[in-house]
Amino acid sequence: MGNIAGVKRDFKALEKRRLKGLKLRREGMPRSEVARRLGVSRHAVRQWEKQVEEGGEEA
Repeated sequence: MGNIAGVKRDFKALEKRRLKGLKLRREGMPRSEVARRLGVSRHAVRQWEKQVEEGGEEA
C-alpha cells in the first residue's frame, strides 16, 4: 500500500492534524466527532491515542 505515484505527503500538516486531534480528545470531544472534523477515520484517532499511551505524544 502507498500513495499515488508522484504525490508527496505533507508530513508537517499530517503531524499538525494528529496533534489537533489529540488536543480535541483531551478536551473531551468524542472520537467520532474528532474524526469527522479532521477528515480521518475513528480508527485513525484511536491509533493516535494508542501511540501516545505507548510512547508519549512524540511517538
